[in-house]
Amino acid sequence: RDPGDLGKPAPALAAGLAYARGRSLAEIKRVMERVRRRLENMDCRGALPSCGGKAAHALRVAGEEAGKRKI
Repeated sequence: RDPGDLGKPAPALAAGLAYARGRSLAEIKRVMERVRRRLENMDCRGALPSCGGKAAHALRVAGEEAGKRKI
């Protein structure tokens, strides 16, 4: 499956959030990889009504992963 456009900005957003929380480079890389893995099964085939929900899910995933205490 292809997460399409969601597979690109979500890891970058998570990286920015993790950086803002003082995470190390190694931790940021792990955050980005976990976000990518969590979204890789989300199929995105273009602008459809379901895209809003998928974007919201990607935002939640990025926030959850960046906010984890133990990385």
